[in-house]
Amino acid sequence: MANPSDAKTFLFILLGNKIDIDGGNSRVVSEKKANEWCASKGNIPYFETSAKEDYNVYPAFLCIAKVSLANENDQDMACQRLLRKRSNEAAVHAYGYMSGLL
Repeated sequence: MANPSDAKTFLFILLGNKIDIDGGNSRVVSEKKANEWCASKGNIPYFETSAKEDYNVYPAFLCIAKVSLANENDQDMACQRLLRKRSNEAAVHAYGYMSGLL
């Protein structure tokens, strides 16, 4: 089981693969149970997939890409806020230093 250092920003996605086999008669976990588990873990995205039939593979990867980009954009905005704050602090410090010279 994955145990990332920051589970709040680590993307989890659950795939129920090989749904094409025998019409789903041999499945071990029901779709309902998988959805309930995902809901109990903070609404983890869940896709039932079949690579053989190319079913839901693209939407699953698209979900990963969209969430990853959103997280990256959030991190970029946080970095920009931090840089602006530090830039403002440096400007205040420089102003105070320059005022002392005048």
